[in-house]
Amino acid sequence: MDTDPFPGIEHNKEERLTPRELFQKHLKDPDHHVTDEELRNLKVGVEAEEDMEVNKEVAGKEKKITSIPNNDALPNPYGVLR
Repeated sequence: MDTDPFPGIEHNKEERLTPRELFQKHLKDPDHHVTDEELRNLKVGVEAEEDMEVNKEVAGKEKKITSIPNNDALPNPYGVLR
């Protein structure tokens, strides 16, 4: 579900920044002013996630799952109902 909060407005795909990148750009350049267009073109949500952070999270989850002893023989939650 890709809902556009600004329908009818073209977004510049090449110059899209994450909020962090926009803030750093603004803080480094004293003459920079944040425009409405820059705010509309921000990468948010899944687009803004960095691959390294996602991979680190996945590796942590995989390690946790594989560390469960006998993870093939996990108890059946419906066994309580018997």
